[in-house]
Amino acid sequence: MVIYDKVHVSAAEREEIAVYEWPTGRRLPAIIEGNGSNTGMAYFHPSSIVVLDEEYDVVQKYKINEKFSIAWTRKVNKPWATGTDENGLIWIRSNKNDSDCITIITQTGK
Repeated sequence: MVIYDKVHVSAAEREEIAVYEWPTGRRLPAIIEGNGSNTGMAYFHPSSIVVLDEEYDVVQKYKINEKFSIAWTRKVNKPWATGTDENGLIWIRSNKNDSDCITIITQTGK
């Protein structure tokens, strides 16, 4: 996705969210550096992204302005996949023991 002329790419094999300048393709510093966990970018919202970390059981929303900052953090058991509905609610599917447990989070993290 492109936000503020920057392309954000989930690079799970390197455990990071990579950032590239648009349209030059020049690599910029990653939002999230590899920390040994399964990090995946899951959802974009204007000027923010939501990141799932299955290993650490965390969902975080990052604000993207001139710099990156964490808007909120939520504990979710094995967050694996996500989607949003027309009301902006963030639906998180857990993958613990291959169950279909769903957690619904608002844009404010509640």
